[in-house]
Amino acid sequence: NVSHIGKRIVGKPPYPENAVFAKFIVDQNNPYFSSDSSGVLFNKDKTKIILAWGETCAVSSSVLSIDPNAFVSENVQSIWVDSRNTEFSSENGVLYAKDKSVMYRCPKGKSGAVMIPDEVLAVSASALKGCSKVEKLCIGEKLDSGDVEEPAIYEYTLDDCTSLKEIVVASGNSVYTSEDGVMYNKEKTNIYMYPKGKQGFYTMPNTITAIRTEVFVNCKGLTGISVGNQVNKILDFTGCENLEDVQMSESCKSYSSQDGMIFNKEKTKLLFCAPGKKGACTVPDTVEEVKLNCFKDCKKITSLSLNTKVLDIGLQQCDSLETLELGKN
Repeated sequence: NVSHIGKRIVGKPPYPENAVFAKFIVDQNNPYFSSDSSGVLFNKDKTKIILAWGETCAVSSSVLSIDPNAFVSENVQSIWVDSRNTEFSSENGVLYAKDKSVMYRCPKGKSGAVMIPDEVLAVSASALKGCSKVEKLCIGEKLDSGDVEEPAIYEYTLDDCTSLKEIVVASGNSVYTSEDGVMYNKEKTNIYMYPKGKQGFYTMPNTITAIRTEVFVNCKGLTGISVGNQVNKILDFTGCENLEDVQMSESCKSYSSQDGMIFNKEKTKLLFCAPGKKGACTVPDTVEEVKLNCFKDCKKITSLSLNTKVLDIGLQQCDSLETLELGKN
């Protein structure tokens, strides 16, 4: 559980993310690296943290910078900063700027809830990268209320949070809001983030007019969705392996739906089939064309029935398909 770095090692050790070390111990004669009693790897004068592998990383008062990949290990569960440090601070095991205006890093190994303090104005793009154990994220009042040039929180920031079931935004936040664990802009015209680990059926508010196409990608707990009546596009449900039902609003101008499938308005083109659809699938007789890859990743369909008008179809990765019934022509 100890990685020894000799006096002749001059380059950053290429350890894999899942390597298990309790601490680093550096030869005191090494001219480039050093370590402390907790086993953190520093540059020689301990002004920069290079790598940390133990459960708790202590950021001393001498640290002025931290390598972007310093906390790449899933072993790190908590980051603690000396109160005398002039650049960084910490709260509940998470790394922030000294004045807490920016959230820098949540450890990969942290589980449960992450509470972003009210002082935080922005979240760095990699702050929650690889945080697959976080289940709840609470966002404070001032996020995106400061003078920041870049987005206060990027839409893809939570893509690695596969266990995240709930996002809660403080009621006093003037930019964002939340309902039933989903994050919206304040007016609820845009779904900003949907938790990857949220379970069950989701009914989209009819106030939604704009939505990022990829917002539901890899939402493995999503079993069904009712799309708002002002949304006029097909969303990307790649990786939604348990999605059985997609319902388009009857007032949608371009699309219609039936039995977990999405069609053009006239139901002459089949454009999408929910990847979690189970058992038998019967394509309506009105369909004349099936979009290529429409049934991609539909691994739970056991039988498929098509009418006489369909001339071409792709059945990639339909692993459970046993029966294919075609029209007489």
